[in-house]
Order: sequence, then C-alpha cells, then structure tokens
Amino acid sequence: MKKFIVIVLSLLLVLALAACGAKQPEADPQSGVSDVSGDEELTAQIPNPVVDVDSAEAFRELGITLEAPANAADVTYSVINKELAQINFTVDGVRYNLRAAKTADDISGLYGDVKDEKTLDDGAVLTEIGNAVETYYKITWTADDVSYVLSNTQGATADTITAVYDSLK
Repeated sequence: MKKFIVIVLSLLLVLALAACGAKQPEADPQSGVSDVSGDEELTAQIPNPVVDVDSAEAFRELGITLEAPANAADVTYSVINKELAQINFTVDGVRYNLRAAKTADDISGLYGDVKDEKTLDDGAVLTEIGNAVETYYKITWTADDVSYVLSNTQGATADTITAVYDSLK
C-alpha cells in the first residue's frame, strides 16, 4: 500500500512539474500580442501613457503653456494620458520634473509623509515629503484653471527648488 501511495504521489509531482514548464507563446515585439491559436489565451501589453514630444509647443493642444527655465539643460518633453504636460530638466546638476494639467487633482506623482508645508509669497505651496531615509520637495500652484507642480526627488533643497520655481515666473 505504501508503494502505491508513493507511486501516485510521484506521478502527481511529475504532472505538476510538467504543467509548470509548459511553453508560453512569445509576444510579437511590434504589437505586444502573443502568437496564439486555438483555445490559448490572448495577451496584450498595457500601452505606455507617456508620449515623448519634441517641444513645449505640443502642450498647446492641451490648452497648457509650459516652458523649462532659461538655464535648464537636458530638457525633455512628454504628454501623459493625453492630458498632462511634463518637462524634465536639469539645473546646476540637479534633475527636476515640471508638470501641468487642467485638473484640481494632485499631479505630482509623489506620495509619502508630509514633513513640512509652507505657503510662498505668491500663494504657491512648498511641500517637504519623505521619511527617515529620503526627503524630496514639490511646489504646487494654480493659474487659469491649470494646476502646476515642480518637483525633485534627489539632490534639491528647499532653497534650490524655490530658486528654480522663481525662475519659471
């Protein structure tokens, strides 16, 4: 009886391992759709919501005017979900992200514990976010029904991000 149980369990183990090792269909790199036939399941990749654009001129289609600071380097432009304008750039070796959208929602993409919050002279809000390991900053403001956020997750201080914000005005 023991030999019979051992043989049955061994067969079940072999079948389980064979099922785990079944070959999955390979995805077509162009379409992201797997080459399948019969009863096999179709798979598709989720489209990337970030579309790179050539310049800030593309933001006008969104009804948004947004420019990188004059002293910015390594500037890249993109549109997220066809509604959010984004500019990534470097000032004095520090990387920043500038976003704008016609929404009242938080568009920063930054989440964490708020350590400090300060209202600047013009009504914009400087927020320090972080934990025991890291600290980062964002400045949020609204103008003409457009929400803006300038953020940095590495290397900026409250003073340096405020200086970059002031250069945007």
